[in-house]
Amino acid sequence: MAWTTPRTWAAGEQVTDTLLNLHLRDNSNYLKTEADRENDCSVSDVTGSRALATEYQNSGTKIMVASVSVYRSTAGVLQVKYLVGASTPLGDAGVTRQCWEEYQNTPASGVYVQSLMFIPVSYYYKIAHTNGTLNRWVEYTLH
Repeated sequence: MAWTTPRTWAAGEQVTDTLLNLHLRDNSNYLKTEADRENDCSVSDVTGSRALATEYQNSGTKIMVASVSVYRSTAGVLQVKYLVGASTPLGDAGVTRQCWEEYQNTPASGVYVQSLMFIPVSYYYKIAHTNGTLNRWVEYTLH
């Protein structure tokens, strides 16, 4: 069922069950269906099939979100740079989105940086630079 533009009621107009069903019930059902769809996504842990400094493409038909966790076991600054762009290879000219994530780790223990990349359909993406190691890579396809 599709959305129906709500009726503008006139003074003195007789309200019927057909009109109420069309403008209230059916539109409420439509909105509920759309709201339920809001949380739909497919989740894939692709850690085993992804590598840092390697270019990938969103070849699906929906926007994708990649959540990448990078680990550094030694103290110091952990840096992660991710790139997203419409053309390959991903260089400064073809990049539409890029971000540096940095975390200063003063204790001697390890540190993690979590990055999120929003990737439009057919766009390319990669973790371009890091001084850490890949911990986990999960991709969410939005419906």
